[in-house]
Amino acid sequence: MKKHSKAQERPGVSGKISRSARANCRFQDNKLSWQLRHMDMDGPFGWRVLQGKNVFWDDIFPKLKNFEAMTWQEIAGDRHHAIQVDQLSSQAQRRLAELNLDDIDEVFSLALGGRERIVGIRERSRFLVLWWDPDHQVCFSHKKHT
Repeated sequence: MKKHSKAQERPGVSGKISRSARANCRFQDNKLSWQLRHMDMDGPFGWRVLQGKNVFWDDIFPKLKNFEAMTWQEIAGDRHHAIQVDQLSSQAQRRLAELNLDDIDEVFSLALGGRERIVGIRERSRFLVLWWDPDHQVCFSHKKHT
């Protein structure tokens, strides 16, 4: 009679949870990290409008650095929140389709000021930067001063 282990009976199941799997279970406690692969340079909310201006380095960059020191649990709330794609402006929905990103359910909005937003896709603890929205046009707000 041939002996074999339980792991051989159930391939891929060792009874242990990997370190990365444990981290992903609690991503709310992880600090935000940035990813730029989806950064839209063109279009109505493209980052190219900042080219040649110091607004990025003087105003935006310091705020992005501050977010890196925060966990998602500290970030998510009233001013920084997820937005369902069907709540986005028609212009934003069209741009998602043009970028082949129309298969996502929601985007995440980080408020930098009264109206200024950075919109991206939240993927566990990563924030995939997508758009610069200085005039709060990606998703219209019904709140005063936003």
